[in-house]
Amino acid sequence: MKKYLDAKKADLKRRKRETLIIGIIIPTIILLTYLGTKVLDLGIELPIADSILIFALINVNVILLLLLLYPTMRNVVKLVFERKRGVMGSGLRAKLVFAFVILSLLPTIIIFFVSVQFISLSIDYWFNLQVEQSLQKSLEVGQDYYNRIGDEALAFGNSLSSVITHEGYMLLSKKDELQAFIEEKRREYNLAAIQIFSSKLLPRTVSYDSRVDLKPFKDLSTDVLRKSFKDSTDMRVIQTSSHGDLVRGIIPIFSRTETKAQVGAIVVAKFIPGVVLNRLVTINKGLEGYKQLKMLKRPIKLSHLITLSIVTLLVIFSAIWFGFYLSKGITVPIEELAKATNKIASGDYGVHIDLESKDEMGVLVDSFNRMAKDLREGKSKLDVVNRDLITSN
Repeated sequence: MKKYLDAKKADLKRRKRETLIIGIIIPTIILLTYLGTKVLDLGIELPIADSILIFALINVNVILLLLLLYPTMRNVVKLVFERKRGVMGSGLRAKLVFAFVILSLLPTIIIFFVSVQFISLSIDYWFNLQVEQSLQKSLEVGQDYYNRIGDEALAFGNSLSSVITHEGYMLLSKKDELQAFIEEKRREYNLAAIQIFSSKLLPRTVSYDSRVDLKPFKDLSTDVLRKSFKDSTDMRVIQTSSHGDLVRGIIPIFSRTETKAQVGAIVVAKFIPGVVLNRLVTINKGLEGYKQLKMLKRPIKLSHLITLSIVTLLVIFSAIWFGFYLSKGITVPIEELAKATNKIASGDYGVHIDLESKDEMGVLVDSFNRMAKDLREGKSKLDVVNRDLITSN
């Protein structure tokens, strides 16, 4: 009986240790799942530096998996060795554990594979080629918009340059006519500004749209104008500010003489509001973030699979633990009953099983103790009768 009580104390200590492990693992799994959800909620804006968090979650999940694997394998190995050594009750214990594992594992495996399939399809859908192509096409649309604005600026500039050349507006005597002309065309083409420069790179005349604030934009540098004059070709310049972009087209103006010498340059400016710019910046950031997040496709999938494996292993461990718990309530009393029965068979009637239980096994033990007591009392009476017979003879 002392051996039984010592084993019970050791088992109670081990059970407390395993309960503590499970008590740590379950809240940790919930916390990691919450953190993983928050990470994925960041979506395509997740920077590549935050991949450290993803790999940290994976490593912690692996540690939890190994931590949970230890008591599970320990119980399985213990069950196998007890079975091989022929320990009393090991066969019944093995059958109970096997039954509980099978009953709990069948639905768990179905849910596991369905969840794995669902997660794989979901993650594959997140990183679908069509999603990346949609973002890429959206960015290309924005870039095409900028190119179209630049082409329009150059087209308007060439048209104005041809008229200025044909009408000889670069002559000093026609300065007022040139001013009136660019004012009219600026309004007609809905331009932010038109500037005319002489062959000496000096401003001849200018027309601004008062509705557009051009103060955040710097004037064209002399080097840019000089390059335009040197190459005698069209140029496109884009300037960016906090409230929008300014697209400038620089077009040479030639004389109407036979020499066709360059006598100046016209600068046509179109303003792009900050709303358009911000949308393009957002799309660009989204595309870059998506490409970075795509690199974490496998780690994210692996993290979810490990979490599912931990939950599955937790179910298996619970089934094994429950099987051990139930089997002990049956096999331990049976083992004690078997030992007590052998003692009675060998003539030792002073046996008594100290086992408190409120179930049917407790009733069986109480019945055995009453039987042993009756046998002991009957043996005592027989001994008295035998002594009396011997004395009378």
